[in-house]
Amino acid sequence: MALTPLGVTILGLLCERTMHPYEMYQLADARRGRVVKIRPGSLYHTVSRLEGEGLVRTTGTDRAGNRPERTMYEVTDAGREALVRRVSDMLATPVPEYPQFPLALAEAHNVDA
Repeated sequence: MALTPLGVTILGLLCERTMHPYEMYQLADARRGRVVKIRPGSLYHTVSRLEGEGLVRTTGTDRAGNRPERTMYEVTDAGREALVRRVSDMLATPVPEYPQFPLALAEAHNVDA
C-alpha cells in the first residue's frame, strides 16, 4: 500500500527517535501542519495501520508523572526502506498535487544524496 502524506510524516519523525503518538502529533503539527492535514484521530489510525504493515513497532510504554501510560513506537527497517522509496519517488517525479512535492522536500533529508 502506498504511503499517505501522514504516513510519510510519521515515518520521518520516527527515523529521528522513538516516540509516542501524542508527541508525534505535536511535532508533526509544528513542523508540517501547513503541508499535511494532521488530526489526532487520523494520526493514531495511521500509526496503527503502519504497525499492521510492519513499518513501525511498539517498543513499550512510557509514563511521566500523573499522566497515563503512552505506547512508544519505533520505525522498522522495512519502514525506513518504504520512506526512502516513497520520498525518492516523490522527488523524482514531482506532481503539481498538494502536498506531495512540498512534503517530499521536507523529508528529503531521509534520502541519501
